[in-house]
Amino acid sequence: METKSQSCSPELWGGVECTINRVGDVFRDQLEDVGYYQRETDLEKIAALGFKKLRYPVLWEKHQPGLDGKIDWQHVSRELGALRVKGIMPIAGLLHHGSGPKHTNLLDPDFPAKLADYAGKVAAQFPWLEYYTPVNEPLTTARFSGLYGFWFPHHRSDKSFLKMLLNQMKAVVISMQAIRKINPSAKLVQTEDLSRTHSTPLLSYQARFENYRRWLSYDLLCGYVNRSHPLWKYLLSKGVTEKELLFFKENKCKPAVMGCNYYITSERYLDESIESYPLESHGRNARHKYADTASVRSNKHFGLKKLLKEVWHRYQIPIAITECHLNCTREDQLRWLNETWTSCCELKQVGVPVIAVTAWSLLGAHDWDSLLTKRKRSYETGVFDVSAGKLRPTALSKMIRQLADGRRYMHPLLEQPGWWQRIHTDSFPTGRPLIIVDGSIFEQACLERGIPYISLTAAEFLDHCGEYMDDWMRDNNAWGVILSGENCCYLLRSCLKNLAHIPVMTAIYAADPECFEISNEFEVLTIQNKSSNGMKFAHDAMNLFIDEAKGMWTVFEEGIRKNRMANTDYLLIK
Repeated sequence: METKSQSCSPELWGGVECTINRVGDVFRDQLEDVGYYQRETDLEKIAALGFKKLRYPVLWEKHQPGLDGKIDWQHVSRELGALRVKGIMPIAGLLHHGSGPKHTNLLDPDFPAKLADYAGKVAAQFPWLEYYTPVNEPLTTARFSGLYGFWFPHHRSDKSFLKMLLNQMKAVVISMQAIRKINPSAKLVQTEDLSRTHSTPLLSYQARFENYRRWLSYDLLCGYVNRSHPLWKYLLSKGVTEKELLFFKENKCKPAVMGCNYYITSERYLDESIESYPLESHGRNARHKYADTASVRSNKHFGLKKLLKEVWHRYQIPIAITECHLNCTREDQLRWLNETWTSCCELKQVGVPVIAVTAWSLLGAHDWDSLLTKRKRSYETGVFDVSAGKLRPTALSKMIRQLADGRRYMHPLLEQPGWWQRIHTDSFPTGRPLIIVDGSIFEQACLERGIPYISLTAAEFLDHCGEYMDDWMRDNNAWGVILSGENCCYLLRSCLKNLAHIPVMTAIYAADPECFEISNEFEVLTIQNKSSNGMKFAHDAMNLFIDEAKGMWTVFEEGIRKNRMANTDYLLIK
């Protein structure tokens, strides 16, 4: 399922979701949550995907948490050294949605100098490091910490928001100055959410303001904020001094790469008809109440290509997508990466220098559905699934390896639209179908996921299970078979020789030695249900099927586990 990719493809970069943020007095480390520090082989498996560069965390809170300034470089030295040997260039991140160690915060006047001091120590320890992101998404972090109060220090005012933003931007500037004293050729990769706000006519003034505000982090670094800037008066009215703003004019720190993080929710839609939207979307300004929702659901979005053109026209600096990730079903994760990759290739062809796409959240992430404000252990998979405590490659890993090798990944499900495209049409997608035998919950899963399928009873399937089955499969252009129900193992044994050239999954509800024996003997996927939620089982099983998993797996309430048979006993491999 592959073909040659475009000749002008961008580079492929990678990155692990590595946020260390603070809510109240509790620090939360995403890499600790996914078990990264307990495994020694993760980096080896990540490197094998073929990335040119890796956004790698050398985070302040992790390495210098105390006032004594002591830093244990042992772990990070080993890993950065391994990347260097493999020819993968690290992009060192120093602060990722954090407010620094416990002895400081985003409102601390000394925050910039403290981060710069740490940055200088990183550069002194690793003078060969060339690429840095001292602060990830400073505007987003300032909004979540200073405007909405989600993260420490939990303020809710324009004044605090702007103070936190300027503190972070000054920290970027003087951190790069400290780094360049060690390595004059060090380059800044400045990441930020690639946003755009749309609205009803009544709220066009609010959308216009937010569309000026979205550029502030980049505008400050590039020295664009002067007396003619659209937000100059707003900034001064909220307590920012002219001296603070002129610092950035006098200390320009243009990024070498504009790092754009584009998510399905990055574009927003404002609507005063709040009764049509859930309560958590409601907000207000001094004039109006309104709902703030993802614009993709209102069919008002621009899309990635148009927004990247805006970045290029405004700054004339090379661009990278520095986070590409979607928390969704596996086929939609594939579609999202494919859509992003294709858009960036097309932009390169017309002269917009999109130099890289970053496969983000390689190990997945926890609790971003609550913006890290709740510890629910809500896990979303990335390129690897680590819910069982070790890395399991998903279909994304195969896609990435092929893209990195200059090939285009092909899968029948890439022919169908993603959910963000289906929600505005009543028609069901067409294309190559799955064959589903006695599997009503799998039919329901396909309906929910927009996957074309053909439903058969066991008797109907057996009617086709002969010397002409290949012809029947070819006539229907089927790409896979799911056998379910009480007869699935019998069907598998009866028809296996006629299914040699197509992926097959059997879904069982009790340990069946016959199915396990077949799975051991042939490359067949067998999945057992140990979950009380039938639809969860169906969706997890479908993800495994798309991942081209082989052997025997079990779906539990808390995730998926690989298992094996010893005689007829059921064993877990953790």
